[in-house]
Amino acid sequence: MGYNTWNYFHCNVDERAVVRTARLLIDLGLAAKGYAYVNVDDCWQVGRDGAGNIVADPARFPGGMKAVADAVHALGMKYGLYTASHEFTCQGRPGSYLHETRDADAYCAFEVDYVKIDACGGRGYAKKDRRKSWQLFRDAFDECHARTGRAVVESVESCGTVDECGAWVGDVAHLWRTTNDIQNNWASVLANADATERLWSLAGPGHWNDPDMLLVGNVGLDADEARAHFSIWCMLAAPLLIGTDLHALSAENLAILGNEHLIAIDQDPLGFQGRKVVRGAREVWMKQLANGDVAVMLLNRDARAARVSAKLDAVGLAAGRRYAVFDCWRGKAAGTAAGSYAADVPRHGAVVVRLSPDTAGKEPAKSGGLLKGLLAG
Repeated sequence: MGYNTWNYFHCNVDERAVVRTARLLIDLGLAAKGYAYVNVDDCWQVGRDGAGNIVADPARFPGGMKAVADAVHALGMKYGLYTASHEFTCQGRPGSYLHETRDADAYCAFEVDYVKIDACGGRGYAKKDRRKSWQLFRDAFDECHARTGRAVVESVESCGTVDECGAWVGDVAHLWRTTNDIQNNWASVLANADATERLWSLAGPGHWNDPDMLLVGNVGLDADEARAHFSIWCMLAAPLLIGTDLHALSAENLAILGNEHLIAIDQDPLGFQGRKVVRGAREVWMKQLANGDVAVMLLNRDARAARVSAKLDAVGLAAGRRYAVFDCWRGKAAGTAAGSYAADVPRHGAVVVRLSPDTAGKEPAKSGGLLKGLLAG
């Protein structure tokens, strides 16, 4: 959970913006909800020195990347950087092809906590061999951890099918992009959701499917679409990385990003990726939770409001038993259900409930700001 600079700053990022973003996450209360990483995306690097070492942009990062890390860490936050497994990054900056170990050692010296490894341009490994680059980074980051005690989250691009990556991907990375870059519209949210849901068998504690950044707060999604977007990502157990202008974040969008009941579903330690049990314009998703509850999302993809119903046996619950219902967006108990649960769902909207065998209807535990165990398992 955290913030990625690309969707808002693009290449217009510098050390002041990074530190200011870390402070904003704290001041807005998002850090306390678990948004701990501030990840610098493309454009921080400009070249290599005579020894082949990566060089940061001296105009935008005059103190160097270690100084930025120190400032972010001093605030109690975590810090990430970006590279690519090809010769060039997506913005034509130097990538890490044939420099993986050297660059990973530099990132270790910078004391980074997270590294995103894109693909992009120039020379690179053949698609069937891209695991080699990811493995070189993983080996170097493991050595960094053994030497310094600092764990580095490794994020890679990309895995489009189960066959393309297979179970091995969890051995070389902690998360992997499953889609093209997300765009600021409802169709793109659904496309990335659908592509990621199909890869549910790859996900689990310590290794996660990544459908790309959160667009909550960006122009292009209305309030219902933003809530549905956040709901889907939490049902997918996806990394929650914000990509918007935090200065302009409305109270409504701040409440969406800070919903502790949804965050708890996303960060649930069981690490179960939610999946569809009913497909179509009116979908039903389910996600098993560590305490025995089941999260259920009723998703209305249609352009008109609709009544959506879920059969309890379809989401893995006993049809003849009564379950307590907790509405995660309203933040309160919503009675009990037996046999099925139904709700009115707005156009392009979602309702998310927790169904519990405890019919006393107690409020479930919130996220408490706990981070998902990206490095667990």
